[in-house]
Amino acid sequence: MAQEDWDTGSGLNLDGATATVAAVEFNQGLYGPEAKFTLTDVTGPDGDVFDDIEQNFTVGKNYEPNREGTELIGKGKINSNTNFGIFVDSVKAIVPDIASVIETPKRSDCWVGTTWTFGTVEREVKNPTTQVVSMKNKWVVTAHVVGGGATPAATSVKAAAPVAETS
Repeated sequence: MAQEDWDTGSGLNLDGATATVAAVEFNQGLYGPEAKFTLTDVTGPDGDVFDDIEQNFTVGKNYEPNREGTELIGKGKINSNTNFGIFVDSVKAIVPDIASVIETPKRSDCWVGTTWTFGTVEREVKNPTTQVVSMKNKWVVTAHVVGGGATPAATSVKAAAPVAETS
């Protein structure tokens, strides 16, 4: 039996895949504002090709989508404990001068056309209703792909203290 037979994965098509952002829409979701990314040209780590994937990220209470769904309107910083904040922090960890690639994470058109390799990190989250702490996988990027080559993360995405699940 080969060693690779013992390898496991999350079972999620996007984990370890490279994909291009085709569209981003900011909308009101079940738990508040969300960023909905539509990813295309999704290629798994083993070369498998997948259909387009939609991935939603909670944004937090400081922002709301504009009427067109193209921009986040609000004050303050993006909450680093929200799913979108965790995702944005992973992007910053890979591209130190991120403003030269994506002017702002708060406008949908800035993301379109960028290509990333995706992964997950495990973080503690606290259910605000029950106060139960559990581990959850959160989407991050692990490399920025430019012209066919990937720039891997220089630093790992920080694992923070428990966060409220519904922010």
